[in-house]
This record gives sequence, structure tokens and C-alpha cells, in this order.
Amino acid sequence: MASLLIGSERKRQWFYMRDTSKSFFNRRGVLGELMQFGFPRTREGWMVFVGFLAMILVSGYIVVG
Repeated sequence: MASLLIGSERKRQWFYMRDTSKSFFNRRGVLGELMQFGFPRTREGWMVFVGFLAMILVSGYIVVG
């Protein structure tokens, strides 16, 4: 898991976290909370975002092509 490699402190520094208010309609489980990154705020955050995007595109190309 990428969020375990990055760590919670860097995750807070590199990404803006969304509103953490919990209600019945937007409740997340343990994995959902762990994998939620938010919006990139620093250069490192944007690099993580581009890495995720590249992995998605490469895996899609492998599956389709």
C-alpha cells in the first residue's frame, strides 16, 4: 500500500485532506480511510498523483491491448 510507504505525516504534508466529518452517507471503512489521499498540495504530492495515474494507464493498456 502506497499510504503505508509514504506514512501518515508525509501524507498530511503533501495532500489536503477532505472534510473528515462522518455521517451515515459518507462513512468509510478501514481501507477507505487508509487509501484516501486528498488533493495534492506540494511537488511530492503531485509526483505521487502522477505515479498513480501512470500505473492506472499502464495497467489499462496491458488489460485492453
